[in-house]
Amino acid sequence: GIASSEMKCFLLMSILYLAFGAEALPSSRIIGGSDAEDGAYPYQISLLYKGKHNCGGAIIHKRYIVTAAHCVQGTSTQSLAIVTGTNIWKRPGKQYNVEKIISHRFNSRTTANDIALLKTTEDIIFNAKVQPIEIPQNDIRKHGTSVVATGWGRLYASGPIPDRLQRIDLQLYDQKQCARRFAVTEGQICTLTRTGEGVCNGDSGGPLVADGVLLGIVSYGIPCGRGQPDVFTRVYHYVSWIAEHIEEY
Repeated sequence: GIASSEMKCFLLMSILYLAFGAEALPSSRIIGGSDAEDGAYPYQISLLYKGKHNCGGAIIHKRYIVTAAHCVQGTSTQSLAIVTGTNIWKRPGKQYNVEKIISHRFNSRTTANDIALLKTTEDIIFNAKVQPIEIPQNDIRKHGTSVVATGWGRLYASGPIPDRLQRIDLQLYDQKQCARRFAVTEGQICTLTRTGEGVCNGDSGGPLVADGVLLGIVSYGIPCGRGQPDVFTRVYHYVSWIAEHIEEY
């Protein structure tokens, strides 16, 4: 049956514990994944906070990154930097400063609208290892759809942050089933595979991709790889918001 409001409240408290844990900022690593092939995910960035990896993100334009709003809550442009073109976040292909933070109306209590854009101070240089990813033209939500998540999040709850980018194959999870566990909205999408696989601290803001299209942005989960769904911001729901805020050059 549908989870009681008390259970959902308990789950949300657990989620917020993940988000506001030991790190300076909320962030959610891939559990049960493997090292990504060099250059295989050229849209992936590391979002640094005060010089350390805190969240992931994806390049969608020569001047814009999309990430989770909770990754930039309470930050300033001066405290953030974007690392591109590398599978080892400590060895940037190139590093960019942030000119502007454009955060949606994120609600940390309900986790709604967990999406933000970061505008870089200069054009991102595209090459074999640095490329933008497409945002969706259609709403893909079929249960069982194969998707890939990437990130530098923790290898297990309270574990170390890896140097090398991790990747994992996941599947979209039925929205109604997910809603029985979490208070998900139309602006969110879920994945669920098996216990011991999923996202964790440090993956937040990172991309969930199907066939070269950005379907989701890592938002939250019960830490970590516990056989519960992981919840992502559904990018398709925010396509018009993204278009409104990207200034063309």
